Amino acid sequence: MKKCFWVFLLFIFVFTACGATSNEYSSIEAIDKYLSSATGGGIVNDPLLIKVNMDLQNMLENDSRWKQLLRIINKHGKYIALDLSNCKMFNTEFNPDPNFEDGKKYIVLIVLPKITKSITETKVDNRGRASAFKYFENIENVVIPEGVEYIDDFMFEKFTNLKSISIPASVIDIGRFAFSNCTSLEKVIIAEGSELEIIDDLAFYQCTSLKSIMLPSGLLYIGVTAFSGSGLENIIIPENVKVIEQQAFGYCSNLTNVTILATEPPEMGEDVFSVFNMHTSTSRGMTGSFVTIPALRVIYVPADSVNSYKSAKNWNAYSDIILAK
Repeated sequence: MKKCFWVFLLFIFVFTACGATSNEYSSIEAIDKYLSSATGGGIVNDPLLIKVNMDLQNMLENDSRWKQLLRIINKHGKYIALDLSNCKMFNTEFNPDPNFEDGKKYIVLIVLPKITKSITETKVDNRGRASAFKYFENIENVVIPEGVEYIDDFMFEKFTNLKSISIPASVIDIGRFAFSNCTSLEKVIIAEGSELEIIDDLAFYQCTSLKSIMLPSGLLYIGVTAFSGSGLENIIIPENVKVIEQQAFGYCSNLTNVTILATEPPEMGEDVFSVFNMHTSTSRGMTGSFVTIPALRVIYVPADSVNSYKSAKNWNAYSDIILAK
């Protein structure tokens, strides 16, 4: 199953990179006709690839081509890998209308239009959160185009089928809870030359399938519990990181080694690489202490900075495993 997934993902990227024109459609009628006769698309792992080249119009309007497209997909009930990279739309904000449900559950992959500069913000109110991608319950892969600067708070929270996300170099900030509890997320592709500066609180919290991530050199800030409970096995923290907040890598039970490239120890919150070890139960609840993650064997730092790290606030809690790289 995994092999099939990665072959499919590679095919998608080759398809979009090479500008292939097979199965490229410029009208709703043509897509309707294709889906009427096409075989496949009966299961999530066998989606039909559709490359669309048309004006999606104002995506919020009831009779926009975007909603017409979703209705056609819903009508045929076949799983789709949807490439919108050559599409136009009313403006540069991708807004799939989180209140519109039809067809979205059949979209397994979506490549956003190249003209996209922003994605509609997540709405948070007394009725709960509504992500721009609400109802895309079977989405496995999302390709965000160059030009988008922010991945909003809660954007993909609890998308348990999401396996891969491509983050363009233009993204500056990955918001709070952006990928929290995406338990199937295996691959985060951050483009070369990334301008990413902030990975905010709980951004990748409980991403249990995420074993590795290449953090960009310009990264400055890693938020509270940003990767806590993830499946990371090792991590390289770039030299420009200035702040690593509390529990950023807490409860990463597979994390064996960490490499810090900064010569000056970044400002560090408490228990960044720790878990809470519960000892006893009292009338006020469980009591205990934070201890180093059991799997963590070594924290590598620049050779000339070992003593600085061993004596720095909160770094000193890990002095016994801080070594020269």
